[in-house]
Amino acid sequence: MINHFILSGLITSVTTLFLALFVFLANPNKRLNRYFAFYTLCISLWSISVYMHQPTLAGISADMWGKILHVGSILIPLGFLIFTFELLGSLNREKIVIYSAGVASAVFIYLTMFTDLLINGTTYRDLYCYPTPSKYYILFFIYFVSCVIYGLFKLVRSYQISDNIKRNQLQYLIFGSVFGYLGGLDNFLITIDIIVFPFYPYGAYAIAIYSLITAYAIVTARLMDIEVIIRKGLIYSILSVILTAVYFSVVYAAKLVFYRLTGANTLWFIVPAVFFLSLFIHPLFSFVQDFVDKRFFKTKYEADKIAKKFSEGIKKLMRAKDLAEYINRVALRTFKLKGSAVYIFDEEDGLYKRWDSRGSLQQLCPPVISKDDPVVLKMVSARGIVQDLKAEHIKICVPALSKRKGYSISGFLLADEKKSEDQFSQQDIMLLETIANQAVVSIDNAVLYSARIDARKKALLVERLNELGSSAAAVAHQTRAAMGPVIDFAAQLQQQYADRDFVGRALSKFPFDVERLRLILTGILEYSRELKLGRVEELDLKEMVLGVASLINGRAQEKGITVETDISDGALVKAEKGRFRDVLIYLAINCLEALQYGGSIRISAEKRGDKMRIYFSDNGPGVLPDVLIKVFNPFFTTKPGSIGLGLSIVKKIIEGHGGSVFMESEPGKGTTVILELPS
Repeated sequence: MINHFILSGLITSVTTLFLALFVFLANPNKRLNRYFAFYTLCISLWSISVYMHQPTLAGISADMWGKILHVGSILIPLGFLIFTFELLGSLNREKIVIYSAGVASAVFIYLTMFTDLLINGTTYRDLYCYPTPSKYYILFFIYFVSCVIYGLFKLVRSYQISDNIKRNQLQYLIFGSVFGYLGGLDNFLITIDIIVFPFYPYGAYAIAIYSLITAYAIVTARLMDIEVIIRKGLIYSILSVILTAVYFSVVYAAKLVFYRLTGANTLWFIVPAVFFLSLFIHPLFSFVQDFVDKRFFKTKYEADKIAKKFSEGIKKLMRAKDLAEYINRVALRTFKLKGSAVYIFDEEDGLYKRWDSRGSLQQLCPPVISKDDPVVLKMVSARGIVQDLKAEHIKICVPALSKRKGYSISGFLLADEKKSEDQFSQQDIMLLETIANQAVVSIDNAVLYSARIDARKKALLVERLNELGSSAAAVAHQTRAAMGPVIDFAAQLQQQYADRDFVGRALSKFPFDVERLRLILTGILEYSRELKLGRVEELDLKEMVLGVASLINGRAQEKGITVETDISDGALVKAEKGRFRDVLIYLAINCLEALQYGGSIRISAEKRGDKMRIYFSDNGPGVLPDVLIKVFNPFFTTKPGSIGLGLSIVKKIIEGHGGSVFMESEPGKGTTVILELPS
């Protein structure tokens, strides 16, 4: 018949001893590992004493093992408190509790070893025996229970206020500790002859299970950060087994086959075979590592694949907006989030600018966040991921910490909860940290790239303004030329306001002169700043062209020039109405200025696939080939007193619409400017 009370002591001793050695050897220099090893060794000491303190043991041996058993039980609550406070980072704040528990432990050990005031001899039962309690034993019981309850209380309190990472670790430790201490309760109950099933005889098995729960927490929740050692140990263990099996197979083959066939020394076969096999060690290591990751660390294996793919993708991006969109897409897809937003620091404004937001956070997140925002300050303080924020819909903040800038936050990801409403696991946190570490370099580079682009734009603007300054005389000349007819009309109107023919002729030309003046001023502004289109819509091309033809018709008739249009009904182009009208006027004026007196201007259009082609043709003197290649350059002109911006602005506007413009000309026969726009 199996004595489970005794057997459970042996099993608990072995499991806790292994756990203590494993954690200690993982990192002997880390205090947390040393304290945990001490605590677990105390349990192991008590457990082996329970096993050795069998009812068949008598006299001095029984009393000795009883005292060792009791010393182990005295040290268990002290080890539990020290380990708990170190894990929670409160060891220095709990010094009084630790010192008090240490003094109490020393007193109880002294009373156990050198007096009969705590235990006195051994009490025997059929299947077990125990140290006989003395009159002060109740004090030890109160001490033990008080330490355990206080330690568990601190763990639970920390669990309530911790982020998900810490909670994930603490929940295993709390459950395992409660389970283990309840299982060990039978060792107190039997001292007052209370037998409660299943505490007796199976209670001590719960302590062995506590060891397994702790080991599980080490693997899945990174308790004490030992996962890497487990993984490497498993890899090298499997590799050692494979190599050992292969080696003995080679030796066996050498003796069985090579020696019998040749009669030569087996070393002639073994040495080349071992050398040949050594060539496969690296590929074999890679295979075993891949096998272990897939079978035993599948989540981490998948995370490594995601991180590698993310790293390859983010290297190709240079603009902040592209980076933000890429990071957001990866986060939403990988973690199946309800929503997320990416902010990148704008050094010029000193604010975090929202570059991309999706899902539930698309409308909820502000466009900018200051460096003094509570969310940012929490990330700065934590120097890492922050969870359990008070803000609605924001469950986790992932900062990209720049080491080059003294761990300042270059940008961050705000994320809502998962669609499944599951908590973020430890593996999720690790992957988010990896993504953030990879993103920070690209974000810093994007900021530098953006700064360089801005510097180039500013330099270009200064250059353009300088060019405009050097063309001030031409600007003044064209402005004066455009204003001349308006001034003349105003002067003559006082004397001839009753002459209806004069007023009619003047008014037919007046809109043209006003538009010409407007285009001169607008052209200067268009050239000096970046093109930003307004609302692009489908425009009736025939209506737009007829309006421009009517505008120039008065001046054309004055010079004996005919204006023809050939636009079919229903012809449409996609463009911003105001700027497209400016383009048509620019080109109409260009044709008008190309003709001295007499001649014709023809405006036509045809559809080619999904494009609309618009032709502005004149039968003027044409353009020489060496001039033709320069006509779209800013400030290039062959006309005296002209600025030379018209055609360059036309090119800028048309290309801004996704179209193209080019010129065809034959000297002596005329010129055609061709626009091509989406239809």
